[in-house]
Amino acid sequence: MSNRGKGFAARLIDDCLSVASAQGVSLVLISGDRGLYRRMGFMDTGLFSVIRLERDNRPPPVSYRVREWTEAGLPELEALHRQERVRFVRAPGEMAALLRTRALHCRPARTWVVRVGERTAGYLCISDSDPQTGPGALLAREIAGSRPAILAAASEILGASDAECLEIETPASVAEMSFLAESVGCVRRGVGMHGTLKIIDPPAFFKAIKPRLLAAGFSIRDIPSTTPEELAALVFGSVERESLLPLPACGLNYI
Repeated sequence: MSNRGKGFAARLIDDCLSVASAQGVSLVLISGDRGLYRRMGFMDTGLFSVIRLERDNRPPPVSYRVREWTEAGLPELEALHRQERVRFVRAPGEMAALLRTRALHCRPARTWVVRVGERTAGYLCISDSDPQTGPGALLAREIAGSRPAILAAASEILGASDAECLEIETPASVAEMSFLAESVGCVRRGVGMHGTLKIIDPPAFFKAIKPRLLAAGFSIRDIPSTTPEELAALVFGSVERESLLPLPACGLNYI
């Protein structure tokens, strides 16, 4: 006997949201885009840049070395991630656990470390192609560190593979990578987030983000009386509108 259509999934999500709200959570992200999530107020929002690197694109002139990550280099990778302006905050040991899975967005992945001189300048987490991108494309969905070094290393990684191109995803608000990529002939496009989100406790959410908004020159006198979907679009924007705050790319945190 099938349990489909009996509302169990909706009740389960409602229970999860109730528990999350009781624990002080005000924003929930889901790595999916089912109709069920949409009906429950989750939406696709946020704005990201996808940079497409072809084999004939000219990389920046950076003297570097690239190799796969090792456990010995983990502290440097964690430090680079913490220095990113837009990122997920990771608990101690979390990044190590994520890297050891050798998976990114549910696909096999490899993490490459870029060395410039005697220091680690950046890293790229790269997965194989998926049906949404098309055949023959490598996907870098988490990067950190020097953008020129990352782009130069990405060109070498692509050249040593059988892939037709390599796509790098970054928050659209981090403009350095987009400007650099366009200067060497890469194509850039805007996309939304991988999944959906919902502001489940608007008062608590706006209280939490108020310092960030004030620092960015915005002020909130009253919480808008509107739907959760409109609130999310107002704050995080989309491919059709500017955002007040950026969303981090899911990267290794995608589950």
